[in-house]
Amino acid sequence: MRVSIMLAMLLAPILSLAAAVAARAEPVTFDVGEFSERHYARVTVEREALGEVFIPGVIRVYDRKHPGKPIITIESEELTFDVDEGKIRANVHELPYGEQSLLIHEDFNFDGKKDLALMDGQFSCYHGPSFQVYLANDKGGFTHNEDFTGLAQEYCGFFQTNAEEKTIRVMTKSGCCWHLFETYEVDGDRLRRIYAREEGMLASGNYLEETVIEGSGKSEKTTHRYTLPGEDYTGTPPPIAFRFGLKSAPRKEVVLLFEYGMADYVLLNKKDKDKDRAEVEYSYELAAAGVMPPGKSRGEHILTLDAENDSVCFGIGDTTYTVIDQPGRLGVQVKQGRRVTFLAGDPDTRDGDLAAIRAADNVKPGTCPLE
Repeated sequence: MRVSIMLAMLLAPILSLAAAVAARAEPVTFDVGEFSERHYARVTVEREALGEVFIPGVIRVYDRKHPGKPIITIESEELTFDVDEGKIRANVHELPYGEQSLLIHEDFNFDGKKDLALMDGQFSCYHGPSFQVYLANDKGGFTHNEDFTGLAQEYCGFFQTNAEEKTIRVMTKSGCCWHLFETYEVDGDRLRRIYAREEGMLASGNYLEETVIEGSGKSEKTTHRYTLPGEDYTGTPPPIAFRFGLKSAPRKEVVLLFEYGMADYVLLNKKDKDKDRAEVEYSYELAAAGVMPPGKSRGEHILTLDAENDSVCFGIGDTTYTVIDQPGRLGVQVKQGRRVTFLAGDPDTRDGDLAAIRAADNVKPGTCPLE
């Protein structure tokens, strides 16, 4: 008897520990908050995983008329969710990639029936939440849709719907300096891209290269342009050393940039006064690189500062540009062969100093050809 008591005393802590470990390993199931009169969902995870950022688990969706077997099952290694009063919240999706519920029940294809999106992991940009999308069918259930699922996998977070326009918008990015924005038109269970804007910063950091595609099929139109990044894009637009507007074209502006030890001459065109960023109509840097217009490299990117004559000049091919800032004479002289054109500047818009680019690595002292 004494041996049995002692053995029981020795085994008690071990059995207690084993019971505690087993309890921690037991799966725990949470109901998802009310989202449908006909359907409900439950999420099962390992108890010991609670408190982690990403939790392995299984999402099961049931039809209340046939509750014995789930109509949709999603297994994931990385679920994220909040528990509120014992239930997981549904229909939270802060766009483009803020907090997002593991279940979203809304009308994605604008047919009057609410569809379903279930988190399947963190496969969207920057390890963000991704979803499998099921469109409501005529039988009261849901049918998986590859096109809508693609929009919830390949971009940043969940997509944004516009019921009035019957469109869906998505966005993806890489680092600070490449973005892709797309708009899709919804037609039943099909999607058709009607707009895309891809923009990326060039290596110099001065310009955004932007490609816009509008329409689809035979009506598709592609526009390629360059712009100066605004504060909304980088937080630090390229510093402008000198600028003035043109008298003959009020929306055009001559600019000298000085950034990262390099100076550049730019002609900006604010075609649309409501646009945040002015379009680059001409850039010496881009022309010298053979980018504007497209073609082979045109040579060095060197500007001449003529301090005595208050001017800055450069040559590209058989054309010489001279920016002049003299008392009573402000503008750009363009000399092509024997032909000389003077683009007069508006003194009221003048700002900065030509000499501010003196310290640039690609600026040398010299004499500019003045007519």
